Amino acid sequence: MTEPCFDCLVIGGGPAGLTAAIYLTRYHLSIKVVDAGKSRASLIPCTHNHAGYPGGISGK
Repeated sequence: MTEPCFDCLVIGGGPAGLTAAIYLTRYHLSIKVVDAGKSRASLIPCTHNHAGYPGGISGK
């Protein structure tokens, strides 16, 4: 079985990691986002002006 190959691995699914993933995909790179699921970003009620999400994103 062939393992998938990615151009970039983004570690962390918080606001910075998601922003990095969005910008990398704009350059047509194959990426994978890895997150432990216990981010402190879950305490953020809403991140405004997040790239690609005009209404913002919730940490939950």
